Amino acid sequence: HGAVELPNGRYLGGGNVGEPFTFGCVMSLDENAKALYDWAELGTIVEVLSSEYPPQSALAQQAFPL
Repeated sequence: HGAVELPNGRYLGGGNVGEPFTFGCVMSLDENAKALYDWAELGTIVEVLSSEYPPQSALAQQAFPL
């Protein structure tokens, strides 16, 4: 999901979509999250990768070697 609007009208993390702020939210743009949701079948494992951080799973390390 994109920026989360709080009850007080402000945005979680100041609305910094794409910036590391939370401890679990990907903070992608809504249209990108919808594309992934529409594409993935129920039960599909998704690992979100960033060029700033190395892949964590063995599968991702194999797909994206450093």
